[in-house]
Amino acid sequence: MATTAEILLTGLPGSGKSRIMQAVREQLGKEAMEVPSAENILRQPCQQVWCVVDARPMFDETQDAAALHHLAELLKWADGVVLNFSESADLSVQTKWSKWIKAQCALPIVRVTYGRFPEGWCGFETDDKSGRQSQTPLTHDQSPLQACRFDVSKIYLDHLLMGLDALRRNWGIKIWRVQGVFYTYEYVNRVQLEGTPFGLQPYAAEADVPSGWLLIQGVDLPEARLKELVDACQLSF
Repeated sequence: MATTAEILLTGLPGSGKSRIMQAVREQLGKEAMEVPSAENILRQPCQQVWCVVDARPMFDETQDAAALHHLAELLKWADGVVLNFSESADLSVQTKWSKWIKAQCALPIVRVTYGRFPEGWCGFETDDKSGRQSQTPLTHDQSPLQACRFDVSKIYLDHLLMGLDALRRNWGIKIWRVQGVFYTYEYVNRVQLEGTPFGLQPYAAEADVPSGWLLIQGVDLPEARLKELVDACQLSF
């Protein structure tokens, strides 16, 4: 498959590629598209691949080995790294991410703050040091994400967070993305849940987002076990 977009965006699920796509259009006046993880993309000579990394989550190289391995594979194809959500990331965490990235590949890094590139930044420089050829297939080693969607009314949020984290860390289940909006027993207002391969973060839900749903995406997900967890978290004890 060939594409005319000048910038190809790659990265782990939930890293904020849509946010960067908008910034590329508004600030740089270029077209960008996300590279599907399970599809071959033919890189043209005029195109660059940017790997988007969420700078907020702290990571553990042992517990998060699967996610970091996949990210390292993506970096092999990249011309540069976009460190996203810098405004919300602790400086020590940003530094850890920068060191880890440089240990994988010697790539230039740009930080994005509040969805904006640095003033005057025009993109990564183009060079031929990588020796990549035109029409080179850009392929990822991750299988298509499996999706499990649940209708939920009211949930014990703490139980859900602990259960999903235990499945990911203790059982090695590859939960790559979690999204949902629902009522909880802990809070009066609705909660919006966002999850990436490195963790889960609840927020106050925006008023115009529909509620009553939970979407879990990953690879080889145990649907029965996930349903059992979600059902248990909805019980009123």
